[in-house]
Amino acid sequence: MDISDSELLSLIQRGDSGALGMLYMRYSGRVRRFAMGFLQNEGDADDVTHDVFVTLWQQRADITDIASLKAYLFRMTRNAIFSIFRHRRIAEEYMARAIYQSEEASSETEEKIATADLLDLVHLTIQSMPEQRRRIFTMNRFDHMTYDEIATALGISRKTVEYHISQALARLRKISHLICLFI
Repeated sequence: MDISDSELLSLIQRGDSGALGMLYMRYSGRVRRFAMGFLQNEGDADDVTHDVFVTLWQQRADITDIASLKAYLFRMTRNAIFSIFRHRRIAEEYMARAIYQSEEASSETEEKIATADLLDLVHLTIQSMPEQRRRIFTMNRFDHMTYDEIATALGISRKTVEYHISQALARLRKISHLICLFI
């Protein structure tokens, strides 16, 4: 028995699930092929096909004045495809943002670690200097004492202070250059 689309639709509106099954058998292949042509994903095409017929069943009481069931199913399928594309775009934007933020956070963390490592290397370099050089350098750079104040405090000549500061800075520059080559 060949039932027309309008008769099937009328039966579906009255709650006949068997009519929905017949409609599914008649149009599910077309709906799936149409969805597959756009989505290029079998799982998504299957989901669209299922969703179109479930939605048709759920909205059966509201369906009125459908001139062409094929056109109606086409619009439903098209809308479902658009919905998936919107979802994909949102998901891709979210992933891109998450990756960017992750890279940015990673970059910040790496910079913090690199800064901490550099400070540790500077500290180790200063600690490895001979006692008098370390003391003179520390007094100048951390205690903000002038060369003359250091010379007076330690009972040494200004030239000795200048020599130790220049040696300390040369050592730090050498370490800095090595670090730059490594990084």
